[in-house]
Amino acid sequence: MFALPSAGTPILDKIQERLETSGLTVIELSVLKETISIPSPDDVLEMICFGQSDGFKQYTREAGYQRIVSQFEKHASAQGIKTTAFYYFIKAKAS
Repeated sequence: MFALPSAGTPILDKIQERLETSGLTVIELSVLKETISIPSPDDVLEMICFGQSDGFKQYTREAGYQRIVSQFEKHASAQGIKTTAFYYFIKAKAS
């Protein structure tokens, strides 16, 4: 349903590029890694549609839910589908 991740760290690269020209000092950047299990296909749909309109959610359910269920059943463990996300925590001071 989604494209494979890009090679490298394009988001981190863009953050660092903007921080270099921001005028901020004493910049501390931490990478946070979170691994969770998504317990059901319905939860996958909720994550895909988070913040979207009800119309988009309905369209996604009609057009792609069976594919979500199929992939979920193929790859899930007893706890669900494991996924890992990375977040960047930035602490800086204005000069």
